[in-house]
Amino acid sequence: LERCATHLPALGRVLHVAATPHRGHQQLRVYVHLPVTEIVPWLQRIEWPGRYSMVTQAIEVTGLRIAMTGVQIDVGSTVRPYFAVERNLHTNGQCGEAYDVIQRLCALGACDPAKGRAAAASIGRVDWPHSGNPWPMVVQRDLCLKIIANGPKIEAKAYLGFRPDVRVLNVP
Repeated sequence: LERCATHLPALGRVLHVAATPHRGHQQLRVYVHLPVTEIVPWLQRIEWPGRYSMVTQAIEVTGLRIAMTGVQIDVGSTVRPYFAVERNLHTNGQCGEAYDVIQRLCALGACDPAKGRAAAASIGRVDWPHSGNPWPMVVQRDLCLKIIANGPKIEAKAYLGFRPDVRVLNVP
């Protein structure tokens, strides 16, 4: 764990560490936030034992064009081969990107096409007008994809999120 933290690039941060006894082992899941361009160099510095070609494929399938992203690895007495990268898709015009990512995952066999389309379609926003409520609220529906490179092929998990945005001052 210490090696993972000390070898992060200048902009990298450990955001979360979790015990995972429910998985039948005494490893820790480490969640870091770092520049996309620094993922592979960081894994090399911590002597990550997994397949780098799968990491590159996982990053490419996300279509990440942003500077920073979340990465998960497992550590015990040594760094383990588990790797996952996250891609968060929100309501700010990224719905088309979600379908593109889903199509790439389907082409790899990492996603059921119907479930992928349903997940991508979940992205959006809903105005929540309550009569008599002086504070308008909008509910944002987000999609977080976790692309896992651990084993013989890429896997994907989808997490649907909801964010309420309340406008306290009714200023446009």
